[in-house]
Amino acid sequence: MSDVSGSQRTILTLSSLAVVLLLVSGAAIWLLGGEVAGGPRKAAATQTQRLEALKAGLEAAAKYIASDQDDQASIILEKLAEEFPGDLNVLSQLAELRLYQGRNAEAYEHYRTLIVNRKADRGVYFNAGLVAAKLDRVEEAIVHLQDACRLDPADVQAPLYLANLYRKVHENTRAQEQLLKVINLDESQHLAWGGLAQIAFVENKLDLAEQHLAKARRLAPQFITWQVLEAKVLRRRGRPERALTLLTALGDARYQQEVVDEMAQCWALMGLPLQAAREHVDFLNRKADSLSSAIAASRFFLLGGDRTQAESWMRYAQRLDAQSPEVQALVNQFEAPPADDQ
Repeated sequence: MSDVSGSQRTILTLSSLAVVLLLVSGAAIWLLGGEVAGGPRKAAATQTQRLEALKAGLEAAAKYIASDQDDQASIILEKLAEEFPGDLNVLSQLAELRLYQGRNAEAYEHYRTLIVNRKADRGVYFNAGLVAAKLDRVEEAIVHLQDACRLDPADVQAPLYLANLYRKVHENTRAQEQLLKVINLDESQHLAWGGLAQIAFVENKLDLAEQHLAKARRLAPQFITWQVLEAKVLRRRGRPERALTLLTALGDARYQQEVVDEMAQCWALMGLPLQAAREHVDFLNRKADSLSSAIAASRFFLLGGDRTQAESWMRYAQRLDAQSPEVQALVNQFEAPPADDQ
């Protein structure tokens, strides 16, 4: 973060904006549609001033972004967007800033403007795909990432993301094609091998899953997701004890949602739902806002016959998010009369 004080930042922002406005003001008559004194020569000078204003504004905004002063950068870029509508550099920088700020809907609209006006390069399509995916506009995200792949066939990032989206819409064959494309470009991409292993696991091709997983783990031995996937394969093969041993060996690193979820499933498979519930309670003691663990703890306690604890964690889940469909389904489960009374 920058050490510049708040008042100094304000002065710097106003100074930078003043430079832009002063440069643009030379073109004020032209912008308002009036006549330009001096004819073509004056018009050329005015256009030069406008280009200088654009360059100065973009440079000032870039400096503010580099020093984590995105509010100041936003002021300048918004002004530039007004003065230079449709400019590729302004829209690109403003879109990236909005993406950084988490203002995804605004970022996406800027990227769409660039795409519609045929001013998009590979980076624009790639970022548009990422933002569309965050907004759950999966089909649009797929199209954008396809274009990113087309514009840079040697890139491995776009096909990796594209494969994930194909898997999300259950198009595993297309996902595999993208992952194999990545591997042909770079065999050291553990995410590609792991992605193939995940698809094989979903399709219950456990031998193939283990083959791909071995390569992924060799390339990234500390990557938790691949260790969890190995535990899933062991559980599906009927070896939950070995899966638990593998995950317990992670030490403190095992206190992650995906690890806790899998350990609980292993305990449940072994006929120990109360131990599964305690895994989630233990995790909640470290991450109190885990809605999924609160719901799971309640369900496992109920499965184990401890209705008091189950109801307690159901209430806890309600406090976290009473509107969640899963929480509402859990509440309905408690409110339903016992089967013998129906």
